[in-house]
Amino acid sequence: MRNHCIGICVLICLVVISGCARKQTLNTPDGKVTVTEKAGGQSVEVKTDTGSVKMSTDKRTITEAELGLPVYPGSVVDASSEYEGQEEGGQKLSTHYILSTKDSFDKVYAYYKANLKNITQQVKQNMGDN
Repeated sequence: MRNHCIGICVLICLVVISGCARKQTLNTPDGKVTVTEKAGGQSVEVKTDTGSVKMSTDKRTITEAELGLPVYPGSVVDASSEYEGQEEGGQKLSTHYILSTKDSFDKVYAYYKANLKNITQQVKQNMGDN
């Protein structure tokens, strides 16, 4: 009887684990697309000859070193994306994060106003036809 119960527990664990993660890869004329689903989120990766895009809805925390800015205490990453591509002049990389918190806008605004007061923003933009 005990071996029977252990066998049933192992079977249930295998079903749960197999249901927690799935990965599917599709080949398209423009490149390869991989979709990964797992408990807690989903990710999509598209690769072509000229670059790649990765998007994820995995809930996680992020460090100041990863973000490049102070991270609001208790905030979590709801979604992220990363673009890497070959463009005129070399390789380009862009990373985006969407963070959330249960705190009010005013509280978050006050935190960043205090912690980003010495940061300046510079934008370099070329306009016109090339």
